[in-house]
Amino acid sequence: MASDTSKARRKRGIARVWDRRLLPAAALSLALCFLLLFYAPLEIYCNNYGEFWFSFSLLLKTMLPVFVIAFLLLTALSALVLRLGTKAYTVFLALFSAALLSVYVQGTFFVGRLPPLDGNPVDWSLYAGQRVVSCVILALCLAAVFLALRLLGRRRWESALCWLGGGMTLMLAVTLAVVCIITGAYKTRTYELSIDDQMALSDDKNYIILMVDAVDAEVFSGLLADHPEYETGVLRDFTRYTNVLSGYHITQYSIPMFLSGEWYERAEPYEEYFSRAFRDSAFLRELRRQKYALDFYTDTVPYDFYPELSNVYESTGELTDPLGLVKKELRLVGFRYAPYSLKPIFRFDALDFDSLRSREHLPYIPVTANIDFDESMDTRPAELSGTKRFKFIHLDGAHNGSFNQVLQDGKIVLEERFSSAADKTAVCLFLLEKYTAILREQGVYDDTVLVVMSDHGQHTPGDSLEDETWMLRRADPVFLVKGFGEHHERMAEDSRPISYIELSGAFRKLLDGSGGGELFEARPADSVRRFFTTDTYNWDVLHEYEQCGSPSDIGSFTATGRVFS
Repeated sequence: MASDTSKARRKRGIARVWDRRLLPAAALSLALCFLLLFYAPLEIYCNNYGEFWFSFSLLLKTMLPVFVIAFLLLTALSALVLRLGTKAYTVFLALFSAALLSVYVQGTFFVGRLPPLDGNPVDWSLYAGQRVVSCVILALCLAAVFLALRLLGRRRWESALCWLGGGMTLMLAVTLAVVCIITGAYKTRTYELSIDDQMALSDDKNYIILMVDAVDAEVFSGLLADHPEYETGVLRDFTRYTNVLSGYHITQYSIPMFLSGEWYERAEPYEEYFSRAFRDSAFLRELRRQKYALDFYTDTVPYDFYPELSNVYESTGELTDPLGLVKKELRLVGFRYAPYSLKPIFRFDALDFDSLRSREHLPYIPVTANIDFDESMDTRPAELSGTKRFKFIHLDGAHNGSFNQVLQDGKIVLEERFSSAADKTAVCLFLLEKYTAILREQGVYDDTVLVVMSDHGQHTPGDSLEDETWMLRRADPVFLVKGFGEHHERMAEDSRPISYIELSGAFRKLLDGSGGGELFEARPADSVRRFFTTDTYNWDVLHEYEQCGSPSDIGSFTATGRVFS
């Protein structure tokens, strides 16, 4: 009888410890682990899945055990703290709940001023104000927690923490489910871009757009002034338009706009516009109608358009290092949710995820690297077929950042020092000269439309991101075009004002046989054109400008005051 009574007491004691006293810590542990180790990685993936090579299911299978293990360990740690006594446990719960609240608030409501994860160096001194914001958030959360403790009393306060942890977990789970359904990121992704046929050409007709990212028209003009031989050499059959306005200062908005002829004004989610711009583009539809094979060598293509491309293959990819994926996901989550003082610890290049992918049997390599394109021209045979081909080849161009490339003895050399925009523009002309030589060697030069363009211009490295005129300095792109069978003694120039919103129609004229100088209607020099910039730290907010004059002149832009968000 005494033995039965002792057992009953032990069971009641265990129930009191685990069901009552440990329950708040378990609820908070569940919420924190779910937020950082499950919800955040999957939510970031769903809203940016076009930037990751791996599938939703692979990420889910990788992070689920990490979430479960972390939850069990954190709950066990809470049990150890509970054994130290009521006061220690109360302080632990207070700090724990304040940390949970501050992390959630930081990562949910204060992500508009995050520096980009593009590999470029960050001047963290520009974010001193955000560090203050992080400290204020933490202080307010601590104050709220201790105030609730004082007003509610320990027992009711612990009960409230149970509701806080459970409610937050449920809210995050519902949010994640909705995001997954809306984005469709949970669906199996099987298509990958390939460069196997990058040098494949047609002996019938070829239509090639060579997009050299961020080559600036003003820099290009300076290079031609120093090297006039380009105008009678590689560029002699082209018409250069010298007064062109790009429309947007960033690639992700520029490409769908000039292919579709449709502005993006934030009236719908970007993903819907992005998909429709390719799917409903009159230019791309006409290419398909005329039986052109479509090859896109760029990462700026909506995934649901991949089945329309000929340079794709089916593959899910293989993860070589699951632990490495967990580490990189934790860095990505930490970069978003950590206080600003800790963000430099977590910052990394988003392209690092690609290092976790098995390269065996995969023809895919980054398709926008100047040096990779150069290597393709040297190593991949230029094979001819009867299929008409459209190629959109997106190169590094002269972008600011880590592409420190110069020409030395007819070769592209990577240097540690910063290479100038002129150096990198010269690299682009070298690649164009090499590519046109291949077209001539294969006897298809006259049967080829060739457009050489940048998606936008480039600002000066070192421009303050607080000064939004740096975006306006990206409004001046390079645009040159050669039609079927077109020949000149030297490069022609056309100074009429045009905008990239007109390119979709111009591209169709080229397809119908128009020459490079016959693409746009005559218009007065003082024509007003439209240009958009974003917020420096939030590319989802668009500011409209009207522009009249030369795009290289900052004074030619006037803010209309219209904001699209």
